Amino acid sequence: MPALLRMYCQGGMVAAPILILVLVLPIAPFNVNGQPVSYAELWSSGIGEITALFVGFIGIGAWGIAARSSISRWFIVLAGLLPAVFMTLIPSFYKFAPGASKISFLAEAAVTAILLYGCLFWIPSVQRYFNNDGSSR
Repeated sequence: MPALLRMYCQGGMVAAPILILVLVLPIAPFNVNGQPVSYAELWSSGIGEITALFVGFIGIGAWGIAARSSISRWFIVLAGLLPAVFMTLIPSFYKFAPGASKISFLAEAAVTAILLYGCLFWIPSVQRYFNNDGSSR
């Protein structure tokens, strides 16, 4: 596994389960764009589900990349794009992001997804990692 990919993968493998626990258990206060948000409001607004989707996709992608599952790269690519799409569909989006534009929000997510796609599918060392039979690490 390329060193930079390994670093990000290990981070996702450790952080995702911890963040999911912090998200689903009411043990810490939440702030969204500097605004305090109660646990009930986080989940009733739809932000909790979208955050769980994002963190879950990162975790699945990171663990899958470590297991050399080439389909897991799509989880990483879609991790930022799908939550952004869902975020713009919920009415409370503007409450948590005042002054934000749906178009700019989606454009930023699309650019990030394109960059991640390029890195995970077109960089030669990453391609070798997924095409290798696992005999040399």
